[in-house]
This record gives sequence, C-alpha cells and structure tokens, in this order.
Amino acid sequence: MPSPDQRAPQFAAVFLPFAAAYFLSYVMRSVNAVLSEPLTEEFALSASQLGLLSSSYFLTFAIMQLPLGALLDRHSPRRVEIVLLMFAIDAAFHDCRHRQSLE
Repeated sequence: MPSPDQRAPQFAAVFLPFAAAYFLSYVMRSVNAVLSEPLTEEFALSASQLGLLSSSYFLTFAIMQLPLGALLDRHSPRRVEIVLLMFAIDAAFHDCRHRQSLE
C-alpha cells in the first residue's frame, strides 16, 4: 500500500484534470446567463433567440451522447477524457486569443 506521501501526487494527477473539466463545463453552461444583457443588446436578440442560443450547449451535449458512448466503449475512458479535455482547453484558449486580437 502506498504511503500518504506517495498518494498525494496520484490524487492530484486524477483530481486536478477532472476538477478543471468540471469548472470548464460549468462556465460553458452558465456563460449565457451571465452575459444575457450584453448578448441581447449586441446582437439584437429576442428572448426566444437567447433561449435557443443558451440551449445550443445542451442540444450539442445530447447529440454527442451516442458517439461518445461508442468511443468510451472502444477506447478507454481515460484516453477519451484526456482527448476531450485537451480539445476543450484548446478551443477555449483559441477563442480567448481571437477575442483579444479583435480589440
């Protein structure tokens, strides 16, 4: 059995990526609620259009359930999670860089 000193790095190696993924998912789910007024004013959105924009995350999430389940069955969940997390981080990073270049 590993000593407590050896378990801490293992715990961090497992916990931190999943905590980062949960935080990123939470931000993606709630960003439209926080930015509803600027989005409505900037793009002249009605309430129903803003609702459709907000639901696009959940619709995409629902559509990806079957293909993602097949990927998880075919490959290990660890590999699939790592690839998806890297993709999400990369997309968020490029979005931030693009927004900074527009200013």
